[in-house]
Amino acid sequence: MNPLKNSRKILVITIKIIPFILVIVSIILFNKRWDFESLKAVHIEKEKRVGDDEVNRQLYLYNTQTPIEKYIVTDYQYLWILPEISKYFMDGSIETLELSSSIFENESVGYLLWTPSSDNSKQMPEFIEARIESGKYQEIFNYKGYRFIKIR
Repeated sequence: MNPLKNSRKILVITIKIIPFILVIVSIILFNKRWDFESLKAVHIEKEKRVGDDEVNRQLYLYNTQTPIEKYIVTDYQYLWILPEISKYFMDGSIETLELSSSIFENESVGYLLWTPSSDNSKQMPEFIEARIESGKYQEIFNYKGYRFIKIR
C-alpha cells in the first residue's frame, strides 16, 4: 500500500466528516438552547400564576398600560414572586393611620394592594376610603376584596 494514497483517503474522509460533525454539533447546541429558553418561558408563566390568577392578571395589565415605578405595600405574599413586578414588593399592612404613617410618608411607596385574606385587613380603614372618595387616591381595581390603590 502506498502511504501517500492512504493519507489522501484519510484527508478526503476527514474533509467529508468535519461538516457533518459541525452540523450535528450545531443541532445539539441549538436544541439545548431552545430547550432552556422554552423551559424558562414556561417557568415564568407559572410564576405569574402563583396566588390569585385574576389579581395577578390585573396587576400585569396595569403594569403594561402604566408601568409601576414605586413600591406596592401589601400583605399579598405572592407579589414578591411575580416576574417584573416583584421588585416593587414591600411587605406591610395598614390597620390604622398611626401605625402606618411611615408608609404614607415614604415617597418611594406608590401603591397599596389590599387583601381580604389576613385578619388585620378584613375591612379597609376609613382614612383610606375617605381618600379614595375624595379623589386623592385612585382605586385601580377591586376584585373580590383585593383592591389595588394608587396613592402617588
